Amino acid sequence: MLARMAPVSPPAAFAGGDTIYAQEDAADFIYEVIEGMVRTARLGMDGRRIVHGFFVAGDIFGLEPNGAHSCSAETVCAARIASCERSQIERRAMADRAVATEFWSWLLKSAEQAGAHMCLLARATAVEKIAHFLLEMAERMSANRRFALPMSRYDIADYLGLSSETVSRAFTALRDRQLIATEGRSVTILKLEGLRRLDGLAA
Repeated sequence: MLARMAPVSPPAAFAGGDTIYAQEDAADFIYEVIEGMVRTARLGMDGRRIVHGFFVAGDIFGLEPNGAHSCSAETVCAARIASCERSQIERRAMADRAVATEFWSWLLKSAEQAGAHMCLLARATAVEKIAHFLLEMAERMSANRRFALPMSRYDIADYLGLSSETVSRAFTALRDRQLIATEGRSVTILKLEGLRRLDGLAA
């Protein structure tokens, strides 16, 4: 997607757990996941980690309203990441209406996703949060009903505002209802409609 807006660098290879940029680093580049997964996170006022998002192949991340990153970005697993100077995209957007339209569409989609996530955190139960998370990941990873979650239960907990123990209990509840099956980090959705009825944003 970035390549449609401005010249991008050749994808760089990262191992799992590598830092792409740190919180408060200068936000001079915008990034696209070519392969693998990236998480963005920051430390809250109480010192606890807050995971803001997970980014999969085709997703863009790293654009900030100010000049510094509000979150750090780390790879969840081995990944390839392309990047582009933010100034190049901004110049192209000013000169090319098609680039500007795509750029603003991406910004609007990102804002909508952030708003939906805040709504999920505010109103859903733990089981509803996990149901929504699994449906979202399956769709974004272009999976059918079986897919692997590269992130840890701690990552999921910090993303959904839960404890890791609560995440484990919610997975157990979904297995007990025979809505999903798990094997390690592999998840199989057994009853799609049943899981959708528990979706914390659809409820």
